[in-house]
Amino acid sequence: MCVVAWLLRLSSLVNFISETILLGFKAGAALTIAMTQLPKLFGVKGGGHGFFESAVTLGSQLPDTNFAVLAFGLAALAVLLLGERPGAPTRRVDHLSCREAPAWQVLLPRHNPPPQRYCQAIPIRS
Repeated sequence: MCVVAWLLRLSSLVNFISETILLGFKAGAALTIAMTQLPKLFGVKGGGHGFFESAVTLGSQLPDTNFAVLAFGLAALAVLLLGERPGAPTRRVDHLSCREAPAWQVLLPRHNPPPQRYCQAIPIRS
């Protein structure tokens, strides 16, 4: 279904939906995803049908928290959030222009010589 929508260029229809509606939709999706993942973070069963019922169920199960699972989950989140080195050089590019480079050399640079001789970064125009 996504391929058909892409072929019909239906993504342009999003431009007709107001930012406020899109913000509400994204916030609702984020809360729903968070509510499905929080029981796993606390190491409890979870449950409920819907956001508020799931929140009440999670609240009632918090005394049964598995602290080993919680510590591991929080450590993983800390690694994800703090893993980027401050001041590390980053370079944004519009796209990578690759010519005559075999796909395996571009996709697996760790196992092959670096593809710099084949690829050129096209910088973003300001």
